[in-house]
Amino acid sequence: HTPAEAVRENEVPATCTAAGSYDEVVKCSVCQAELSRTPKTVDALGHDYSVPAEKEATLFEEGYRGHTCSHCGDLKIDEVLPALAIPGDLDGNNEVNDDDAIWLLMYTFFPEEYPVYQPVDYDKNGEINDDDAIWLLMHTFFPEDYPIV
Repeated sequence: HTPAEAVRENEVPATCTAAGSYDEVVKCSVCQAELSRTPKTVDALGHDYSVPAEKEATLFEEGYRGHTCSHCGDLKIDEVLPALAIPGDLDGNNEVNDDDAIWLLMYTFFPEEYPVYQPVDYDKNGEINDDDAIWLLMHTFFPEDYPIV
């Protein structure tokens, strides 16, 4: 037999977190008879967090700054960007006050003219009505007793 160059068979590629493997096979260059088969392992690649990633915060959703792995796309968050809206600030003036309670009350009657872009079922009864507007008004005076999330 005349050995040919070794080739890889049954290859399982390594990932960022798992080792890979393959069989190193040497065959005869004349008759293709298998002369040797040696199992080999390949170390896990490890994450390479070199690709910058960013998601801007929206009114009601957090964003982030971080990096993704160039191999698998796994995300590593370096900084959380807080949502831009204040829960309960329905009129968008960056404070929660009685004007927001009035806005919510008006929403219950005129939803198209007074849109709401955040969860407002403050009393958690499954419906949005004047009770939620009262809850929001009470929150402005007694925030510990009438929390909004």
